[in-house]
Amino acid sequence: FEYLDCFGYLFYIAFYNQSITDLRTALISLYVMDETRRIVIEAVLPFLYFNTKEKSAKKKYEKMKKDKGTLEDDSKAQQILQIKKEVELEEYETFDDYMEMVVQFGYVSLFAAAFPSAAFFSIMCNLVEIRSDIFKLTYVHRRPKSRRVKNIGIYFQSLELIACLSLVTNLLLFTFCSNQIESLFSF
Repeated sequence: FEYLDCFGYLFYIAFYNQSITDLRTALISLYVMDETRRIVIEAVLPFLYFNTKEKSAKKKYEKMKKDKGTLEDDSKAQQILQIKKEVELEEYETFDDYMEMVVQFGYVSLFAAAFPSAAFFSIMCNLVEIRSDIFKLTYVHRRPKSRRVKNIGIYFQSLELIACLSLVTNLLLFTFCSNQIESLFSF
């Protein structure tokens, strides 16, 4: 359903309206909005969440320190607070990260003929995402449990399908939606 939601409108513009300029405009707006949403949700919100939670934890610690006077073993209390803080973190889910990468791959490869610079923008956004994921895994989420797996599961088949579809899609875009073929083979 996620793929249909992301790419259905673009396929409609590309192959029903057959307008490469409308496709380019829609693709740029959808892609930019999706990347902006991802950066805000995955970088800005976790940072704000961590800062507010960290401030409240410091206030609790200071209050506890005032109530008890001086803590007998300050380092032990710090360790207990750190363990308690890590246990309270929410569990990390990989589903959204995989889905975002597959959708981004679809934007880049399925409609490369209409928006070739999407690959460059994806690299820039992925550099930001790497840093935000490091932050999330370090401060916002609990460390994921390690499991031995053979591959990335269904996402591998999704990426293969998108790669095969991108060959057909870009060929059809060049053939029917743009005037590049006409200019090359004008009789």
